[in-house]
Amino acid sequence: MKAPRVIFSPVGLAGLIAKVVIAVALLVLIAPPLRARAEPFVRPLTTPVHRVMTRDRVNSLARYLAVEVRVTGHAPQDRELRAVLHRMFPKRKEQALDPWGQRYYLRRRMQKFQVGSAGPDQRRGTRDDILSNEQEIVIPRHPTEEIQ
Repeated sequence: MKAPRVIFSPVGLAGLIAKVVIAVALLVLIAPPLRARAEPFVRPLTTPVHRVMTRDRVNSLARYLAVEVRVTGHAPQDRELRAVLHRMFPKRKEQALDPWGQRYYLRRRMQKFQVGSAGPDQRRGTRDDILSNEQEIVIPRHPTEEIQ
């Protein structure tokens, strides 16, 4: 009796490798000690994704604040940003933090403001900060007055 021949096709081998990679990734996500050990190796892969997500988030926050200023007639302060985030995401406290675990901040200059994230280095005011597009602070003469 002949022994069966085992043939590894490139497609079959690629599928096997993909399954092993997925299994290892799930194990790393599930087990905190493994996740902590893998984090320095995974960080370079996740940072670009976090940057894109954060840029979208700070721009959404800035647009929301710009509308709120027009409606309420109240210009936001940095210390009020946490309350705004709570109103936007009442049941999701983690939304108040950027992907690096820092709170978002508000930067005002004259009649404009930006929402920012400290970025990967987790320090405000450095080159890697992620800032929204500038929004104008348009306060109506009377809060109920419509803006054209």
